[in-house]
Parts: sequence; structure tokens; C-alpha cells
Amino acid sequence: MIEFSVIIPVYNREHTIKTSLDTIFNQSYPIQEIIIVDDRSTDKTVDVVSSINNSLINLIQLDKNIGAQAARNVGIKSAKYPWIALNDSDDEWLPDHLNQCAEIIKSTQCNPYTFIYSTWIKHDHITNQKIQSNLSFLKCPPDKGYEKMLYHPGPMFQGMVTSKKAFEEIDYNDAETPSHDEWDTSIRLSKICNTYQIEEPHFIYHVNQGDCISANTKRTVDGYKYVMEKHKDEIIKTGGQAYWKFHLEMLLRLMLKHKHTNEFISYYNQLNNTKKDINFYKLGISFMYRVNLNLLDKLFKNALITNIALRLSYLLNLLVKPLLNKTML
Repeated sequence: MIEFSVIIPVYNREHTIKTSLDTIFNQSYPIQEIIIVDDRSTDKTVDVVSSINNSLINLIQLDKNIGAQAARNVGIKSAKYPWIALNDSDDEWLPDHLNQCAEIIKSTQCNPYTFIYSTWIKHDHITNQKIQSNLSFLKCPPDKGYEKMLYHPGPMFQGMVTSKKAFEEIDYNDAETPSHDEWDTSIRLSKICNTYQIEEPHFIYHVNQGDCISANTKRTVDGYKYVMEKHKDEIIKTGGQAYWKFHLEMLLRLMLKHKHTNEFISYYNQLNNTKKDINFYKLGISFMYRVNLNLLDKLFKNALITNIALRLSYLLNLLVKPLLNKTML
């Protein structure tokens, strides 16, 4: 039997932790332990967990708040069993999550260098929309996962399963990552593991129902920048300048989307330096950044309008390019 330790870091989730745990108790595959690491909650989270009468639960209460990544590491290090399954305190596993992961592990002859991740259903509590994720762009043979992970973020912790040994070998999660920590962990795990994607959704990801890292716009930008800079050499070595250009463009879009433009100019210049061709995206941003950054921010809220606006600005840029060159970013 494949033996799982489930790890859940938690901070101020008194209203969601029980629902999350219920979906773990209801798994079709048996679980050996559930480690809940309370990151010094100030609400009644600990009381809620303590009131649940289930011998699988091991509640660890930290003396001080150390952040989700560090708390997750405490749980992994405390695990008694060889396979680690991660979940968040406000999200829900679907019933066959661990059963399908166990089948994949068995098919590898329980190779500890196995990294499994799944897609998910995103439930937006403001719009009440439920949208299934698509990670087809990461689909690849098991031994090619590293290259894919370097190119694009994808997996989320709630759908990740790997061995405790693999976590030990990568020295656990990087607690310094401001956000996009799943991306960093996925990169490092896929470097040493065979990677398996489960295409059907295995968990429900709830958004807009409380404070979280993904809702912090500064962390979103800082995290993407942190991970791409951390792995820059490997990104370029593996995918060349094309990979690096992609990440520069992604970072610029995040900066504009979240109105985080303090370092926009320096990263824009990096993008300029990597591109030999003139494309509408670069020239469009160049022109609109000079004219009206607030307008650009508003336009980026609508993908269709943004695309049209950038193409129009490209034409304008061709007309006024000699003037703009005198004041290049």
C-alpha cells in the first residue's frame, strides 16, 4: 500500500478548514496521517481543528508566524510516511485524488523520484463562476518535465504529490519566495523527478473568500520576478533567449496589470535588448507608457481591448518613432 502524509499549513481559516478536512476524510484511498501546521492563527482555527475527533490529525502549533512555505516545510519534515500530498486550508480535494496518485506511484514501482500534479476547478466566490484549468501546455514525457516547468508556471500545491525523499533532496520549499512558490517547487522537483500530469481536475481552488498570497498584487509581481531571476541561467540554458523573452513579457504584463511599475523600465529595457524584430506588443507598450500609463492599466483589464489598443499604438509608433527614439526608456 502507498502510505500518504497529508500536509496542510493554516492561518486564520476557522470558516474553511473543516470543509477542507472533510474532503480529505472522504478520499476513496486510505490516508495514514494529516499534519496541520497552524501558523500562529489569531482566530478560532485551532479550536475548530481540536474539536474534530479523528486520530489521523496531528496538529502542530507554531510559536510564531513564519509564513505558509516555512509552515509547509515543518509539516513535511514531521511526516512519518514516505509519500507527501499537499493541500491548502481553504480548498477541497475531489474524492479520487489520492487513489489515482497511488496508481501512478505503483506504475513507477514506487520510484521516490516521482512528481505528480493535477489540474483543478477554480471557484470564484464573487462571480460564482467555476472554470476548469488547462495545463496541456505542460504535457510531456515524464523525463521532460524540467524543461516545461522552466518555461511556464502551472501546478498548484493542492494537486501535488511526491516523496518525502524528493523534498529532502531539493532542501524543501523555498520560504523566501514571495509568491509563485508552487512554480519554484515544481521546477526543482521536476529537475530530479519524472513528472506526471493528471489532466482531469483533482481539487477545487477557492478564490475571493479571504486574504491569500494570490490576492496580494505586490507579492504576485515580486514572486514571479523572484522565481524567474532565481532560475534565469537554467531558463536560458534550456530554452535560449526565447524562454527568457517570454518571462520578461509575462513580468511586464503582471507589472502593468497590478500597477506595479517601479521596475518596469529596467525590465522593459531587458526585453528590448533581447529582441531583434519590431513587434506590436513592444512598440505598443513603449508608446502608451509614455502617453498615459493609467490608460494602459485600464486597457489591460480587457484582453480584447488591450490587443486592439496595442495594435493601434503600433501604427502610431511607426509614425512617431523618430521622435520617440530621442526619449527611449
